[in-house]
Amino acid sequence: MGTTSDKDADFSAYMSARQPALYRTAYLLAGDHAAAEDLLQNAFAKLYLSWDRIRDRGALDGWVRRVIVNEHNSLWRRAWKRREHSTDTLPESGTHDTYDDGRGGALWSYVQTLPPRQRSVVVLRYYEELTEAETADLLGISVGTVKSQTSRALAGLRARAPRSLDPHESSPPRDRRRPMTHTSLEDEVRDALHRRVDPLRRAPLTVTDVRRRARRVQRRRRIAAGAAVAAALAVAVPVGLAMNGPAQRNGIEPATPHSPSITGTVTIDPRSAPIGGGPGVPLVNLADPRLITGDTTLALPESYDQITPYLDGWVAVTNDEGALTVQVLDADFRVVDGDGLPSRGLTVSPDGARVAWTEYDGTRWYVVDRDVAGSREERRTAMPRSAEAAAVTAVGFVSDSEVVVTRTEPGDGTLRTLLADGATVREVPGLLAARTASPATGMVAGLISSDTDSSCSAVVDATARTGEVEWRTCDHTLVSYSPDGAHVVGFASYLDANGSPTMAILNAGTGDTVVDLELAGPARGVVGISEVAWEDSETVLATLVSGADQYVVRVRLDGSVERVEVELGDADPSLVPLVFAGS
Repeated sequence: MGTTSDKDADFSAYMSARQPALYRTAYLLAGDHAAAEDLLQNAFAKLYLSWDRIRDRGALDGWVRRVIVNEHNSLWRRAWKRREHSTDTLPESGTHDTYDDGRGGALWSYVQTLPPRQRSVVVLRYYEELTEAETADLLGISVGTVKSQTSRALAGLRARAPRSLDPHESSPPRDRRRPMTHTSLEDEVRDALHRRVDPLRRAPLTVTDVRRRARRVQRRRRIAAGAAVAAALAVAVPVGLAMNGPAQRNGIEPATPHSPSITGTVTIDPRSAPIGGGPGVPLVNLADPRLITGDTTLALPESYDQITPYLDGWVAVTNDEGALTVQVLDADFRVVDGDGLPSRGLTVSPDGARVAWTEYDGTRWYVVDRDVAGSREERRTAMPRSAEAAAVTAVGFVSDSEVVVTRTEPGDGTLRTLLADGATVREVPGLLAARTASPATGMVAGLISSDTDSSCSAVVDATARTGEVEWRTCDHTLVSYSPDGAHVVGFASYLDANGSPTMAILNAGTGDTVVDLELAGPARGVVGISEVAWEDSETVLATLVSGADQYVVRVRLDGSVERVEVELGDADPSLVPLVFAGS
């Protein structure tokens, strides 16, 4: 592996050479320059973070295109992030073409109104000139789906475009200097896309811009919810379909009367919120490695993705360019145990008394469950023999002896939710991918359905073995139970690298909203909640980005919000990725 300066030099050379071409692709997908810059900056940021792991430099363009397309599809589905609404014509003016008789401009306006997948297929097939197989590979869909989406897109364009664009009709030439010809609709679309962007030579981003965005992306590289779940679910959870409302569950009593629903939506604006005390949950500053606990800050010998008290010291997860390992440390953060086995991170019980993690010994994954005080022997559950790619991630606890984990199926990348008890492993039916668990109630929340157009989350009783759904929602992604299991935090039903623009505290027994919150921030700039952690059963902390700055806020069940003071020294807050130490 080269030095950081070598990496920056190589990345800068690639970015300088390829930015204009990749920008044109982003613009065709996004439809305006601001959105195209945002797509490209996210894609370059993710490439920067993955640079050392991409050995085939010839595959870089395809890698970036895939990220751009995925980012575009995700942003299009999130109403809060839309810059334009679907209309017959979009207002932004484009490049001027002396020989365009108006058909190209009309077709371009219709292309912009296509659904995201159809538009992506059209751009990849008719602008990038990818084959059906190449398009399918880049989008992660079948060749048959590419064909059907192309057919639907062309049918939609043909229905909306002027009659002169129908391939069965004679149409004027695209260049009046050329003879009159009959041109197919496919060629008309290809022509319209090239006319729109070929004159563009924009390279608006600098390496500094990309590094800054990479820091933001890195804030959300949380292993349990990020590496396993996001990889299997295409990084994002799509926008959910509307439902009639959550169904009443039978196992958990509804939240107690002292936490009534708050009428209306509470705004989180960290710039104007009152300032409260220090965090009751430890945080890690990943940029300048420090552990922040209350009003105390401890220097760390290296940056840990996760760290939590264990015995007389700590247990931590290290991250070496994506390779995770678990280490046991003494009180001074010196390694006392850790064999370097691959891991997928750890999870801590709400009372801090138990910690569990996964590790791979070269032949199979194990789930390790230990008592933090060392009062009992570890429980070590052996998973079936498998390749490392069948990654197992610890999610949480549902009883005194059972740990919820997810396992990635290496064949198709799907996830299974399992229970490990130190001796046996059994499946938790009813869920595709668990996100959070409650030992107080035995409930597990996670994804139950997902495709390119919709997704839903649900709560199931992990101890019942039936897989019966207690209640479900397509309005929220369920991410974190309160310590007493009475509430669960819901993010927006679609998440991307910037986090969630909304947050709700839900009654864990019914799914009813107790507090509904949304972020306020700069008119332009990233605004999103990255992750949450409960201080106690009535107070939850959230890390969020507003504009260029990162904040920690405290939200209570009564709807009150305050900003948490976090000591960053002289560091630029826009370059300090803060994460909850045990999340």
